[in-house]
Amino acid sequence: HYAKMSSAGIVDMRTNTSLIPLQDGTDYTNPLLFESLAAELPPADEELIVHLCKRVPQAHKPVLHRRAGKPPFNIEDEYDVQDFVHALVRAYLKYSVQEDPIGKIGGVKASRADISIEDIGVLIEAKFVRSPGDQKEIVKQLSEDLVLYTKWGPLKVLVFVVYNSHDLPDAEALMKLEGNQTVMGKSFRTRIVLI
Repeated sequence: HYAKMSSAGIVDMRTNTSLIPLQDGTDYTNPLLFESLAAELPPADEELIVHLCKRVPQAHKPVLHRRAGKPPFNIEDEYDVQDFVHALVRAYLKYSVQEDPIGKIGGVKASRADISIEDIGVLIEAKFVRSPGDQKEIVKQLSEDLVLYTKWGPLKVLVFVVYNSHDLPDAEALMKLEGNQTVMGKSFRTRIVLI
């Protein structure tokens, strides 16, 4: 249609699609391509947080091998992962980033979310894999956390960071927990970061 109109000397058609003559019907190009897509895209802050979590191994290298006489920052347990992710996220986000207590719910123990960003409804929970035998325990912990963290009012996104995931026999099986969730009447999204 554009080519036909252009050869007739009508150039407005290229910039103003409302001039396209539709016989019967409505032009759904814009809503189908842009409006529905925008509704499904996660917010930019969520994507930034997930990106930063994925970059932990690369960000860790400079502090692992430091100048002579300086002790390295080794990631040897879950607390080290929490501290490192906390530092990365805090460097980029303008929001308050902190640990947040979560009260007891059902048969699950009370706990603290590793990192909470209340202003945008994000919780980050770190897991540290010590051996291939941790697979079952990690799955159990993630499942419990899904229930436990529903008690946190602002929850919109729950990010699980699984460090040393390459040691698990089937780390990709954890990806089944990623996506939209509704647990105990609370709707939120889970993101899984395997590093």
